[in-house]
Amino acid sequence: MVHLSPSYSMDIWTEAALTLCVLQRVNSLHLSAGSRYLISGGTDRTVRVRSHVWDLKRQHLKHSFPACNSAIRSVTFTGQTDEFIVAGCDSGDIYLYHAQQGTAAGICRDRDDASAIQAVQSSSHPFVRNKLGTVQLSGTLCLWDVATASLVSNFPRLVPRFTEVAAAMHEIKVQMAHLLAENDRLRQENERLKHIF
Repeated sequence: MVHLSPSYSMDIWTEAALTLCVLQRVNSLHLSAGSRYLISGGTDRTVRVRSHVWDLKRQHLKHSFPACNSAIRSVTFTGQTDEFIVAGCDSGDIYLYHAQQGTAAGICRDRDDASAIQAVQSSSHPFVRNKLGTVQLSGTLCLWDVATASLVSNFPRLVPRFTEVAAAMHEIKVQMAHLLAENDRLRQENERLKHIF
C-alpha cells in the first residue's frame, strides 16, 4: 500500500513500513503495469523512479529526472512496455522521459492553452499505448501522441473551469445564506404573530 502522510512523506507499507523519501509535497504516484517501478512527482518539480518490491526495501532510487519548469500535478507510465514516463505540470507543459535510460524524451505543449495540467492518463488499450489524455485547469481535454510528442486533438472547455465551479459554489453559498436568513426572519415573524393571536 502506498500512503501520503500529512507531513508529505511518501510511505510504502511493507512488512516493516519504511519511508522512501521526503519531498516538498508529493502530488502524484503511479505504479508501472508490472508493479516493478513506482514514480512520484510533486512541488519540487522532480520526477523520481523507485524500483519496486526488492529495491524499495533497499530504498534504491533508479532515476531522478531533470527538474520540470513548475510543480508536477500528475505522473503516469505510457507506451507499449511503459517505456515512457509522463509528468503534467502547473505550467501547462507535459514532460516525457525515457523510463529505462533516465533521459528526457520531449515536451508536449498546447499552444492555445497554457493552463495547468490537472491529470494525465495513458491508454490501457494494448494497441494504442502511445496515446495520452490530459485535462487542463481551463477544462480542455487533449489527446496526445507520445511517440511524436504531438497534439492529436483537443476538446476546449469540455470540463467546467475550476474557477467557474468555485464561483458557482460561492453563489450557491450566498443564496443559501439569504434563504436561511429569510427563513429565520419568517420563523420569528410567525412566533410574533402566534403571541398576538
